[in-house]
Amino acid sequence: MHTHILQFRTRYAAALGALLALALLGVMVFLLTSLVTPSRAAVLTEDARHELVFYELSPLGEAGGYMMPASCPSGYVESGPHAWRQTGSQVIGWGRRQTTRITETYSAPCTAAAAPTLSLTANPSSISYNSASTLSWSSANATSCTASNGWSGGKALSGSQSTGALTSSRSYTLSCTGAGGTVTRSVTVYVAAAPAMTSINATCSADGNTVSANWSATNATSYNLRVDNQSNPWKGACNVAQYPGDVCADGYGSTSWSAGGAQGNTYNVWVHACVAGYCSSPISRQVTCTPPTPTLTFTGNPTSVTYNTASTLSWSSTNVTSCTASGAWSGSKAVSGSQSTGALTTTPNTYTLTCTGPGGSITRNVTITIPAPTLSFTGNPTSISNGGASTLTWSTANATSCTASGAWSGSKAVSGSQSTGAITTTPNTYTLTCTGPGGSITRDVTVTIPAPTLTIKANPTVVGYGGASTVTWSTTNATACTASGDWTGNKAVSGSQTMSNIIKTPNTYSMTCTGPGGSVTRIANATTGGTSGTSVTIPAPTATLQVRVNGGAWTTAAQTIEPTDTINLQWGSTNASTCNAGGFTAGTTSGIATAVDEPAPGTTKTYTVQCPGATGTSPANASVDVTTRSRLPTLTSSSLIVTSGSTATLTYDLNSNPSCTFDTTDTTLNNVVVSTNGAKSTGQITKQTVYTLECPGGNATIIINIEGDIREQ
Repeated sequence: MHTHILQFRTRYAAALGALLALALLGVMVFLLTSLVTPSRAAVLTEDARHELVFYELSPLGEAGGYMMPASCPSGYVESGPHAWRQTGSQVIGWGRRQTTRITETYSAPCTAAAAPTLSLTANPSSISYNSASTLSWSSANATSCTASNGWSGGKALSGSQSTGALTSSRSYTLSCTGAGGTVTRSVTVYVAAAPAMTSINATCSADGNTVSANWSATNATSYNLRVDNQSNPWKGACNVAQYPGDVCADGYGSTSWSAGGAQGNTYNVWVHACVAGYCSSPISRQVTCTPPTPTLTFTGNPTSVTYNTASTLSWSSTNVTSCTASGAWSGSKAVSGSQSTGALTTTPNTYTLTCTGPGGSITRNVTITIPAPTLSFTGNPTSISNGGASTLTWSTANATSCTASGAWSGSKAVSGSQSTGAITTTPNTYTLTCTGPGGSITRDVTVTIPAPTLTIKANPTVVGYGGASTVTWSTTNATACTASGDWTGNKAVSGSQTMSNIIKTPNTYSMTCTGPGGSVTRIANATTGGTSGTSVTIPAPTATLQVRVNGGAWTTAAQTIEPTDTINLQWGSTNASTCNAGGFTAGTTSGIATAVDEPAPGTTKTYTVQCPGATGTSPANASVDVTTRSRLPTLTSSSLIVTSGSTATLTYDLNSNPSCTFDTTDTTLNNVVVSTNGAKSTGQITKQTVYTLECPGGNATIIINIEGDIREQ
């Protein structure tokens, strides 16, 4: 707790000094509390003192001075009673000018002031366009309140106030102040978007007696609806008294409207979207209620009648008041009904019906016909042999007469049959035209003598060189045949002939046969003959060449042999006149060669055979490769240069050769046969000597020279 102190000082005292000052203390207290004024600003010390100074007190009782009112510092309030106490006195001056200064302190305790509180609300906080909200507030420990932002001015410490109609969102701020400080609160009132029309549609019912409208909008709670019947349009503002049947509705609560309307009237419809007394710009539609279009169903049953029979006409309509017949009938007709045409003898007969109503007229037609006659006309058979006949048969419907033309003539019954008689030419077309009330019809029948047929084949169609084939043929409707190609001359209309010693290829045997119906050409083949192709052929020659090693199996695969192996060759052929060999001797179409020149070690040899065939074919070729492995021995000497009369040691490796023979001028080793790897000593060497080791797989040679007599090796 803090204290605030009232301190005063005397400036002048009476001659009586301190006693008089004490006697006047009570008066001073009174004066101090009611007459003094502040002399200077208060000074806040550590103990929260405030000084009150009284300056003048004369000996005659004249008083004057200044006092600073006692108060707690900012943020504090008095929390107890005040009390006086003397804190000092002092005599100042001398003689008659002597004054006694007395100091007293008037103090009371201070405590920290409570901070103000404030509540500010808006109800409702969200409103529709052009509506208001109520602001409410209450405070505690405050002495004043001030509004800002969306409102202004001083406000009571508690209360409420309308925002007024708002068209946009707004924030409101209130600040309240007390001894304990200032508190500020804000609240926002949110305003919905303005109402707006989004769509409108206006229609009339199908019968034209009802006009309707429907619409949609956003943020609207009601609508201003205007409907103007253009049969008596407005000449000023909307006024239902002046214009009965129109609509002038404000605050209309639905999004649809309908009313009875007279056919042929046009309506203008306007709608505004509204909320809280505010309405948007309107949107509008115009609709005309036209009378319904008439409909008419008009049929005839049947629509196709036989001569001198009738059909029944039937009709029905909607939205009409009268009907009138025209065309094949006439007169006024009921809006629905049926009527017979009566017996019909002409065709076509078109009946027209026109029906009229408030919405206009409609016309429909029905055509009744007597059908054209039908005719079935056939010939049996339509293909005959030379001199044969065919029977013509016909029948009609809706015909009264028939007339023949083409290959026959004259009037004919509407149905019947007749023979053509013997036919020796081709083609023969018979025409029949039949007529009736519904028109005419014509049909044709063609009777022909067919072209001849020819079947020719060769057996076999593939023969060996110098072989034979038999050609066989047969015909129908043919009187003569002629051969061509690889045979010639006139031939019977059927028969066979053998073709011998065929040595060329291909061989084409063609035949053309003629009859009353024409001619036909065929080429012999393996079946019934055709218009193209090779009839008898000698196939191209074939050749084979096989090898066997040491009497083993025959094969066409390439072989690799040892130098000591023995090979044989076997060849064969088909459709060949002979065979020629390469690398061995042949001369016949097949055989086995036992004496074959084999390839040298380390080389490959290709053996071939070529076998020509019949004229017109290419020779056949075959080949096989044989490779002899290389089996070279090695031969080395302990020394290639020796003194005359000395010997050397020869070391050899046969490299799998079964045996090898030395060939040299050295009689010690000449013709010596070795069958395993090893070493041999030479005889005495007195001159340059050549040593050769001869093996089936190859040879090895070295030269030993005499020291001092080296020659080129």
